[in-house]
This record gives sequence, C-alpha cells and structure tokens, in this order.
Amino acid sequence: MSKLNSVPKPVVVPGGRILRQWIDNGEPLWGFMLTMPAPEILELAEGWDWVWLDGQHGQLSYDTILNCVRVADLMGLPAIVRVAGCDYSQVGQALDTGAAGVIVPMLHNAEQAKVVAEAAKFAPLGRRSYGGRRVMDRFGPNYAGTANKDVLLLGQIESVEGLANAEQITAVPGIDGLVFGPADYSLDCGISLESYFKMSEPHLWQMAEKIAHICSNHGKVAGAFVGSAENSGRWIELGYKMLLGTVDASLLRTALAEDLANRRRASQKS
Repeated sequence: MSKLNSVPKPVVVPGGRILRQWIDNGEPLWGFMLTMPAPEILELAEGWDWVWLDGQHGQLSYDTILNCVRVADLMGLPAIVRVAGCDYSQVGQALDTGAAGVIVPMLHNAEQAKVVAEAAKFAPLGRRSYGGRRVMDRFGPNYAGTANKDVLLLGQIESVEGLANAEQITAVPGIDGLVFGPADYSLDCGISLESYFKMSEPHLWQMAEKIAHICSNHGKVAGAFVGSAENSGRWIELGYKMLLGTVDASLLRTALAEDLANRRRASQKS
C-alpha cells in the first residue's frame, strides 16, 4: 500500500447539515447573493455564513453554479441555489451539484409546495431521483439515506396568495422554511418599491412578522433579504435566522462609486 493510500480521507460534512446545526444554535446567519458568473468572488467572502447563488435572476448557468458550489465548499461556505421556478428537474439538478439547499421562488400554494418537496426529497418523503454524480462521489453512495435532512428546501413567499397560504405551505412535509420576498410582494399588493427598499411601509413588517410566527409554530426557519443594515436588528427580533445581507453587483457598484469619489476629492485638493 502506498503512503498516499494509507492517509485517511477527511470526513466530508454536507453544507445543509452544517447550516441546520448553526440554525439550531440560534445565531442569525448572514449570507450574500451572487448574481454574476464569477466563482472567484467566493474566495473573497471570509466571515460570511452562507451564499445565495441566484439561478433565477442572476447570470449563472448550470456550469457556473456547479463551479460556485465547488469553490464554496473549499471556503467552508454553504451554498443555497435559488432555482428559476417550481420545476422538478431544476430542483434536482441544483441539489446534485452538492448545494446545501435550494430556494424556490414564487411559491403560492400548498400544491406547488408538494411538487417541489417531491423534487427535493428522496423517498419515502419525496421522489427525488437518485444518481447525482457529484453528491455520490463527495458524500458516498449512501447519500440518499441522509440527504432529506442534509439539504434545506426553502419556499419564497412573494405574493398575496402565497402569504394567504403560508400556513399550509409551511405544513407540507419536506418544506424546511420560508423566505419572505418583499419586493414582488410589494408589487403584487400595490406598495411602491421605494417603500420596500426602505421597509417604510408598516404592512410589510406586519407580513414579515406573520411569516416568522408561522415558521416558529412549525419549527421551520425564516429567511429574508435585509436591504438596509439599519433594519438588521428588527429582522432578528422577529425571529429571522437566514438573513441575506447584500448582492454582489450592488456591493461592487457602491465600492466603485465611493472609490472614484474619494480619488476625485483627493485630486482636487492637491
């Protein structure tokens, strides 16, 4: 036996299992959204708890998502993929990359929740297809035996209908939590996007509290995009644990603008 073969292989822990442990510890988990096809950004994300890979509105292909999950694994950064919709094949394919979980947008009712739960969970809980190449190579051929607990399935509530059915959606076996999407919810009920950006509309906070309460009652996790850092404490007080702090493009735009302004001010003084 060669010396190389005698070295024990490290135990690989699925990212979803790590996230569940952190959630159970009660600490809020801060993530950021990656929308640009640049896995290298993840190598700069020291200190963040998780990353949201946006396969819905972002510019990420399947190959990019796969590479992002690999880089995230190396960084110890659990990656959750937002798929484009309630499609069986998209949910399974995203999870076969080894992602810690998926976020399904525009979940309006319990019937849709049952469809995505079947896609994300293996039998007997669901009907996810076994055979993902990377997950078997990384976690072993018995991956399916623990995967139902080792991946997070989060439904995004973004409509008046979805909010009305949030209780029933959360109760669906396999749904691990809800993510409040106040932007599309605001559009759906006639609230201006400016009010959403600032969370200045009391109704939005009332709905956020309702979702947090439903998740708490069912033992599920609540998540949300925290557009303003000043509101962070309020989201945490409501019971939100999966917090999305920023978006790569917005962060880059702000940093570029600030750097340019600083250099122009400095050049005018010289």
